[in-house]
Amino acid sequence: MLSPHPFAALEYWFFKVNASLVALIVDWIVRRRTDELWLRASLHSPDRREVLFDKRPAPIIPDHVGINTQQTVGQVGDIRWGLDIDYGDEWIAPDIFPARLLRMTDLALVSAPLATFTGQIWQGGQCTELKQSPGLVSHYWGRQLAAEWWWVSARRTVGHWLSLHLP
Repeated sequence: MLSPHPFAALEYWFFKVNASLVALIVDWIVRRRTDELWLRASLHSPDRREVLFDKRPAPIIPDHVGINTQQTVGQVGDIRWGLDIDYGDEWIAPDIFPARLLRMTDLALVSAPLATFTGQIWQGGQCTELKQSPGLVSHYWGRQLAAEWWWVSARRTVGHWLSLHLP
């Protein structure tokens, strides 16, 4: 579900995880028409709140930065992460025949809204340990990103939050 779609003009992967008082959102945007890759990390903790960017030529995604079916690793500035991912059994993958097949919409998506993360997030010299922390993983592709996004969050069970990123 996270496989690249090399014929899409744009691809967008992102994950969001909350661990104790630390929240991390990381996204990759590949724009094939302009041959560029944007990597963005947004960190919120009691000590700091910041958004860091890194722009690289596409399709070059270094081995030390990325997301796949088992883990995500990377670094932007002094924010680093190394996280194993359990996607869970629930996936959101809207596919109204023949809309996706004919590429009728500007964007297609798949999302694992109940993913959990285990590993570490480093912010400078501070390390936050995660053990099955709740999060979300999504992959979008198509002609262009949506003009606007709506974030919706809902409490699922005690201690678990569900976040949806809607185009």
